[in-house]
Amino acid sequence: MTSNRFPYITAGLLLLLCFALTACPDGGNGEPVSWFSSVYPLDGATCTPVDVQVKVVFSDALTQALADTAKITLSDGAANVPLSVVYNDAKTEATISPSTALEFGKTYTATIELVGQETKIWTFSTFDAAACDPPGPPTTTTTTLPK
Repeated sequence: MTSNRFPYITAGLLLLLCFALTACPDGGNGEPVSWFSSVYPLDGATCTPVDVQVKVVFSDALTQALADTAKITLSDGAANVPLSVVYNDAKTEATISPSTALEFGKTYTATIELVGQETKIWTFSTFDAAACDPPGPPTTTTTTLPK
């Protein structure tokens, strides 16, 4: 009879490798999960304010080494936007602040590379008056009643 232990050995080796790299989120069952819990603005968001602060919530706290080596960029397709990154004390959230307001009506790509672990890439578009204006006030009709 042949043994079907190969998938378990492979999964065990991958998990061991992940922890050997000193940073690996854990879904509570010993299996690695995505580092990225949520992002703001959402992927594909439109009408984003030009003064947006991009936020990333991690599924587990980053180690200091992982936070120090993370590569974070925000690009308009032609150039990277100058920015600053601040992690909360627990290193479970990052706030990415562009140095200047973003441009109206542009699509931006945010990229966070946790070196040796995982990369998250998503896009969002800023406010564009032609596409994002709310509808005008409701129209009213004047009716003259007979006297």
